[in-house]
Amino acid sequence: MLLSQSRFLGESLAVLASGTAFSRFVIAPSDPDQKAKDALQCASLGAFGGFMERSFRAHDFLLGRRNCQMFLKTHFRLPLGNPVIVAGQAEAGAFAEKTKSMFASDPPPSVTSPHGKVWMEVIPLVGTAATPVPEPVRGTISRDKIKSVADQILARLDAVKDPLLVDARASGLLKLLAGLACTWPARFIVRSKLVDALAATLKDDIAG
Repeated sequence: MLLSQSRFLGESLAVLASGTAFSRFVIAPSDPDQKAKDALQCASLGAFGGFMERSFRAHDFLLGRRNCQMFLKTHFRLPLGNPVIVAGQAEAGAFAEKTKSMFASDPPPSVTSPHGKVWMEVIPLVGTAATPVPEPVRGTISRDKIKSVADQILARLDAVKDPLLVDARASGLLKLLAGLACTWPARFIVRSKLVDALAATLKDDIAG
């Protein structure tokens, strides 16, 4: 499954890059107002950032809604003469002209060669789906929350170290080091290093 989902045929990439065909589309998270940062806040910490802070997950969920709406409205269009649109207009019958007047638009910004001046949305936005999704506010995490997470990491280490090291093959030195990491003053040093590492990774999203 991992291999199949990761594959892209070379010809597909060429078509995507050319901007001249509309049988393939790439959908990826984007935030034009935050170009210097990852669009997804949950992408931090090797995609585990969402476990750190609920507001990160909320931001990414709302960004996904906004990106989807913008994709359907701005990019997922076809020329009026495209067979898909022609077939849809034929099925619309007496409502074809009204449909055209409601959903006809200019070519997408990615079009690099003429394909006709009148385009139609493949999936029109109607009803509440047409209400613009506001730009989500990026979440923040407090330094106290980071310290709390570091404490939870150490508590977890303390809970699992003995069962993991019960195997006779574990060396006495390894058992000693694992035990020391959870005792004072080594625990204080390890906690401080954890807090610093997490804060360095999340520096753009720390409150204050």
